[in-house]
Amino acid sequence: MAMNYRATGIGRTRTDYDKQYKEELATVTNVYISLDDMPENSLNASNTLYSEFETADYITKNANIYGAIQFRFGSSKDILEKNLDVALPLNKDTHNLPVIDETVYIRKVDGVLYYTRANYQNSPNFDSNPSVLSKTLKISSENDNSTGQSDISEIAASNIPNSVQKNDTSTNIRPGFNGKYFKRDLRIHQLSLREGDTIFQGRNGNSIRLSGYLHDNKDDGISYPAFIIRNGESATNKAKQIYDVVDEDINNDGSSIHITSGEYITPYTPTSANSTRYKFPSEAKGDQIIVNTDRLTLSTKGDDIFLISNRNLSIFANDTVSIDASSIDFTANDGNVRITAQANNDVIIAVEGGKVLLGADNSEGSVDANQMILGNKLISLIDRLIQAINLMTIATPSGPSAPGPIDKATFTGLANELKDCLSSTNYLV
Repeated sequence: MAMNYRATGIGRTRTDYDKQYKEELATVTNVYISLDDMPENSLNASNTLYSEFETADYITKNANIYGAIQFRFGSSKDILEKNLDVALPLNKDTHNLPVIDETVYIRKVDGVLYYTRANYQNSPNFDSNPSVLSKTLKISSENDNSTGQSDISEIAASNIPNSVQKNDTSTNIRPGFNGKYFKRDLRIHQLSLREGDTIFQGRNGNSIRLSGYLHDNKDDGISYPAFIIRNGESATNKAKQIYDVVDEDINNDGSSIHITSGEYITPYTPTSANSTRYKFPSEAKGDQIIVNTDRLTLSTKGDDIFLISNRNLSIFANDTVSIDASSIDFTANDGNVRITAQANNDVIIAVEGGKVLLGADNSEGSVDANQMILGNKLISLIDRLIQAINLMTIATPSGPSAPGPIDKATFTGLANELKDCLSSTNYLV
């Protein structure tokens, strides 16, 4: 597509905007976010700035206009798109890209055109000034290929065109879209503001808030720093009226990281059942970090992970807690090691070919290990022994004695009490 690029220093013949102006509103008609849409690069290895590099080191496309836009002023409504000006982002280090039909500020700095997004409506997802839009765009229905003056009633009613037909093409942008794939979602809301807030908001319910006044009682003016990261607006908030404002919802937003302090009480509600011994505090405040998401992965590629707590270290789960490691070491320096299975469930310690050692550490062979006795097996053997004693005969000079000892009843009583030695809760396999 043949174009003129005043902003990049590439040749230009039009002088429509040679006037000196500081800033003016315009409507975006094209956004360069794909190298495929960019013109060929006019720079090569013969350029003195790049003379030390080979031509092959540089992309053949003109990357100077990466993130740039084409735009229309009201005065350029009837100019063909290929002849429209190009404006560069004012700061390429932090892209805040507009989409087609949005309003931008255009300013000229040392003869070069730059743009910044203009926020007119109370929506972080799509924002356009209807007055500017009606002066610069030609609105049509999906099947209308007319090139005449458009009806702007749709803009007047909703501030948002349903579909756009550019002045020099019969190709329409799909209804509800403002680009090849960007689709408007006016159910994405602005965040509510606190005095002195610094807020960065994306178009998709992702945001960063730097605040000091999220706590309830602010009358004394004391600030408590808070750093709130949110990725995805909750369904509850999205159901609110368009252009309403919302607060972050740590329990229902897509994913959240809350770094808070002081008197701010987090509204976080644990999703897992609390332990009967340790519970998440009902008033969680002070310096703290809470991460809430559907899945959380902490991983190291080369070294350790340390979890260090000055007090309790609690792990709550509604399902299994699994630890799979080459070796596991539990040490209680000042207290007991407690393993509890509630609701008639079992505690199972299983080994495959190894040993279970209770008592002193025998891992280095420092203590002679004694094998445990299997209770059922031992009772069976003692029972058989008592039965044999009760049937025993003794050879005497006058012949074999009568079967069994004189106090046979005593031995039989002992046999009946053998099972009382077995534990009702502890088993050896």
